[in-house]
Amino acid sequence: EGVQLYTIVQERAELKSFFKWALHQTYISPHQLPMFEEIRNVRANKRTDFLTREYQACYQALRRMIRDEVNLRRKKDIEIFRDFFLIMGNSGIRFAEMRRLKWRFVRNTYKFKSEDAHPDGVAEIYLPADMTKTGVDRTVIATAVPYLKRLRDLYDDPGNDDFIFANPKNGKSLSKQFYYRHWDMMLKEAGLEDRFPKLTIY
Repeated sequence: EGVQLYTIVQERAELKSFFKWALHQTYISPHQLPMFEEIRNVRANKRTDFLTREYQACYQALRRMIRDEVNLRRKKDIEIFRDFFLIMGNSGIRFAEMRRLKWRFVRNTYKFKSEDAHPDGVAEIYLPADMTKTGVDRTVIATAVPYLKRLRDLYDDPGNDDFIFANPKNGKSLSKQFYYRHWDMMLKEAGLEDRFPKLTIY
């Protein structure tokens, strides 16, 4: 209840891909593949974009949340989410792809010599085919240099194979629930929790 059909179709596709991978790796045999009922004629609902003032309200809300949080662990969690939110917004990288980013995918950072270039420069982030929605590798140029620097400091100089957005306790990729929870907290602080249509994290 409350889950859109298109979301169910997307999750179904991810499960099918997982079972195909498990079969290819011989973790399961063909007779263990589950049978998925076909779902037809499902159209994607266009997601609502942020207005500029709403994006600014969310960023300002995150700054207040960090400033006012006295618990150091919770403060760190909000700081991680803040940079996740900002890098996603400045790169166009999808939610699922963001969660799987590792430091070795940040190939380069550099500055352009032009008047309208971003003063902090840009980051070149490589996305391998096995983690993209389309199954095709791509390289993203993102204005994310200061956010990546902050994250390196936050995680105390992580290794190349570490997740950029890792659980500080075990190094694993942070759960979807972590992001959903902080997303809702941010919207509430920004006064956008009752907005219709609801702003969602991809």
